[in-house]
Amino acid sequence: MPMTNRDRKIGLSEAITPSLASLCPMPRQKAPTKSSSDRIAVLSIGGDSIGSQHADGRYVPLLKQQFDALHDAGFQFRSLYSAMERVRREEPIAERTLAVTLESEHAQPDSRLIRELISLNVSVTVLFDAAQLAAMSPQDHDAWHRWALTGLVDFGVQPIAQGDSKPHSLEFYREMSTGVESLESIFAVTQPVLVFPVNSGIWGSEYEEIAMAVGAVACITNQQQSVDLRSNPFVWGRFQMAASDSPRAIVKRLSRQYSRWHRLWNQISEPFRATPIQAPTLVAQGM
Repeated sequence: MPMTNRDRKIGLSEAITPSLASLCPMPRQKAPTKSSSDRIAVLSIGGDSIGSQHADGRYVPLLKQQFDALHDAGFQFRSLYSAMERVRREEPIAERTLAVTLESEHAQPDSRLIRELISLNVSVTVLFDAAQLAAMSPQDHDAWHRWALTGLVDFGVQPIAQGDSKPHSLEFYREMSTGVESLESIFAVTQPVLVFPVNSGIWGSEYEEIAMAVGAVACITNQQQSVDLRSNPFVWGRFQMAASDSPRAIVKRLSRQYSRWHRLWNQISEPFRATPIQAPTLVAQGM
């Protein structure tokens, strides 16, 4: 039976359909618009509970569960430095943004925690105290530089943990000056974040001027609160991720910071927020 014009059209359509599909793929479904915010949460990994389990590798599987749960809950991970820079340039930040720091006690280049965070595509600020920086070998320098090349690892400075005791102002100034200078010499970090150890009590405002004087760009205290990136950067708070936190518990605790009531409180308190302050010019002279 001879082929009709209709048959020829159908055959031609069937023949070219695959090529058309490859050239003109179906339009992607538009992703939901994410609300933006100048508020993030800083999440610190470290402390006694993690240290006791990290030695034999028991914590790493839980770390993956915790971060998988945060990913599934819509949290995004961004370097603290990157978040601060976006606000400086008046660029939006996704509302559920977390900045992760790793305490100095876990700052070893061969750490399984580092490897797991990188595999999860989590940006992390690794903290060093002055003694660690002074003791670093050239091999350590090279290893950390390789981690930095991933684009997911950057560096900050931390006081040496002293339990609940607080250092004398002069001792703190000298220690932090040494740490900041070493960080710049090794990693070319000129304005680091300064993060107090998680087991050190509530340090913060009394060391604010010293932190500015040594060249820190921000100071992270142990206040359990999210961070308004437009506020005074030397009294910011953070949250600790502990080995005892179930994935559900850590998601619930951080999600609470972005609840309707927290947003309302932020709107009400906005006129009263402290603005970033200038570094003093006379503090260092008094040291």
